[in-house]
Amino acid sequence: MPLSSADIKAIWAYELDNPADDGTRQAGTYVRYADLRQQTLLGRLDNLAAAHKANADRLGRNEDSLKKLTDLIDTLDRKDA
Repeated sequence: MPLSSADIKAIWAYELDNPADDGTRQAGTYVRYADLRQQTLLGRLDNLAAAHKANADRLGRNEDSLKKLTDLIDTLDRKDA
């Protein structure tokens, strides 16, 4: 599960407030922050893809319902003729 923006900001703030003496922590923080940001963005893309699929499925069901309704109307029109 991707981290929230608040989680990333908290990690980022901690790392900046507690730098290592040799500067490696801060350099590592940039890499870690970029990785966390990428995870968050990928998580959002996954959510968008899932929503798109759900909408496509819903649209397919609506099209099926419309076809059935159209067929029913055609059948009733033929019976009335």
